[in-house]
Parts: sequence; structure tokens; C-alpha cells
Amino acid sequence: MIQTYSGGFFDLKNPLKSEINVIDIAHSLSMQCRFNGHSRVFYSVAEHSVLVSRLTQGSIIDKMAGLLHDSPEIITADIPTPVKHFFIELPKIEHDILDAIIQLIELDFDGVNWDEIEKWDRFMVMYEALLLLNPCRKHKMIWGPWINMYQSQMDQVRKLLKGEQDDSIYKEFSIQALSPVQAKEEFIGRFNELRWQL
Repeated sequence: MIQTYSGGFFDLKNPLKSEINVIDIAHSLSMQCRFNGHSRVFYSVAEHSVLVSRLTQGSIIDKMAGLLHDSPEIITADIPTPVKHFFIELPKIEHDILDAIIQLIELDFDGVNWDEIEKWDRFMVMYEALLLLNPCRKHKMIWGPWINMYQSQMDQVRKLLKGEQDDSIYKEFSIQALSPVQAKEEFIGRFNELRWQL
């Protein structure tokens, strides 16, 4: 059993009996720093989630799924990807938590284009890493062989940073390194904006 910010709880044995709301999600994600806190400035999972949602193309429910794709981290925390590979059961745990959260906040993610969301999530991790992490002194890239999956996103990021990416999708997109309070407000605002369109 894990207590939430609003005084609710998440029951890992009976997740659908939990008490979770969007404020719990926004608050927890706004308090968690990406890259396990190794970024040059505080940059929250909540801000990352809002940006993934804004970049996601497709339906309103796709954009909502982009916003909530990391919501299981209100229970598991934001475990760095290289560490996740040592926990074989973690993907299923995260999937089950996400499924429960979606039902508890009364959404239906049937038909969501998860490939689209994963594409922009990968784009963001590359963009964030280049902007927010100090260069590694010993290794050019320390994330392991799976980083090859991200190569097309890395190419996109390099073009964007050089000003060669002129697609309108990027015009209102920027990392602001919001404070937890600001990131929480942005997350809730984006949720409400999308919710009213469903």
C-alpha cells in the first residue's frame, strides 16, 4: 500500500480498489527529477510528460496517453532506463499500474497509438540528454547498446538544435525547467484541456 499526496492510496495487490486522482499524478511527477537528478537543472517528469503530450500527433486520446504515459512512476518512481533492464517484471508492473490509473480516473485508452507516443518519448529523452546533461568525461554514450533504437530521434534532435528542423510541430516546444509548482500546474492544465475535448 502506498499513500498518495491527496491522502488516498494505491493498493498494489488490488489496484482497482485504490484511490488515485489527477492531482496525485501531477504532484508526484512534478516532484521527480528526470535522469535521477543528474541534470544540470531541476527538470521534472511532469514537464517531460506535458511536452510529450504536445508533440504527440493524432487523436485527443493519443495526446492524453502521451501526458499520462509515465504515470506509473507515481508508484515506481522514475527508474533510469539502464537500471530497468535488470528488473524483468517491471514492464508488466508498470503496465498494470497504468491500466489501473486509467480506469480509476475514468479514461478509455483503447485504440491509443502507443508507437506514436513512444516515438516522441524517445525524441524527448535524446533532446533532454543533449540539453540537460553534462558530457560524460570517459564515454561518449554510456547508456548501452539499446541506444541504437534511438538513432533516428537523435538525428532529429541534432537538426532541431542546429535550426535545420523547420516543421511547425516544434514551434511552441521548449524545455523551461519549471519548478515543481509550475510543472504541476502545467500538467493539470494540460489534462483539463484534453479532458474537455474527449
